[in-house]
Amino acid sequence: TDVTRTVSTSGTYSVTLTAANNCTNIASIQVSEDKTAPVAGISGSTSLCLGQSTTLTATGTGTFRWDDNSGNPVRAVNPSTDTPYSVTLTGANGCSATAGLSVSVIAVPTVSISPANTTAAVGQSITLTAATANTYLWSTQETTPQISVSSATAGSATYSVTGISAGCSATATATVSYTGTLPCNRAAAVQVSQNGWMCNGSGQVSLSATGPGSYTLTGPNGTQPMPNGTATVSQAGTYTIVTMNGGCPEISTVTISPTTQSPVVSSLTLSSPLSSNTCSAKITGLATGTNFVFTGPNGYVFSNVYRDPLTTNAFALDVRQPGTYVLTTYLGGCSVTNSIVVTGTACP
Repeated sequence: TDVTRTVSTSGTYSVTLTAANNCTNIASIQVSEDKTAPVAGISGSTSLCLGQSTTLTATGTGTFRWDDNSGNPVRAVNPSTDTPYSVTLTGANGCSATAGLSVSVIAVPTVSISPANTTAAVGQSITLTAATANTYLWSTQETTPQISVSSATAGSATYSVTGISAGCSATATATVSYTGTLPCNRAAAVQVSQNGWMCNGSGQVSLSATGPGSYTLTGPNGTQPMPNGTATVSQAGTYTIVTMNGGCPEISTVTISPTTQSPVVSSLTLSSPLSSNTCSAKITGLATGTNFVFTGPNGYVFSNVYRDPLTTNAFALDVRQPGTYVLTTYLGGCSVTNSIVVTGTACP
């Protein structure tokens, strides 16, 4: 006889209405049950190195409950062994679904250097050997399991190596204490070559050395290694290259000086914009150098070469297309550019 009724199962429900005159009428309704389960998922890394942590994110619509009874969709984990994780998702209809994800833990290599601590005479070569990883990177930038080290001066030096296996890495260090003085004083035998120019005090110059042994470069910016006997410097000054050959230092110096003259593009002017009445224009550049090259929208336009440096007007004649034109001036291995935009419309 209640006006409302609560039901918990599916089926057909009817109600009979009796009026005051004892006439009746029946109404019915079909109640269906939503048994659709939600779609649950977990995203995140499936492998990590021992000691690392990762974040797992539960996906889907509804209420989450992880296997550790936490309810936040995002969960930080730091497993020490291969570990499965699961989350249960409950939808608004009360139905639930479970998703799982396994995180595998990769062992970190136990990297070592032999000998870890040793003493050597100044000028004596010591072999350091790294072990237990698949690949290596030393503090000397070498990548072989064994490296040879030495010093021309007394004192302690620390060398490190990073070993990598299966994407996980570890680092080990070794200390070599150098004692005494060099047993000889031989003449320098390092041959040094220079490639490049220091333009107006800036730029990059390549230095290369030939001769036995490993190289160390000392200059205005301090000391740096020379892998394979090569280095690039960007500051003018005097550089000293030292290599060890048979226990003796071999020394050579080279001075990088900036060019005494630098190319200059003082100005670029256009005779007039292009138009239906002016189909051809001229660009005049006032520049100092030995070689002057104009380039523009259609590629090469004009060039001229002088044996001696001079300040002169360089011309791009018969310019017929609008766009950006660049004058490059060269002098003593250095170059400088300037540009001008030609406006207007090309004649048909």
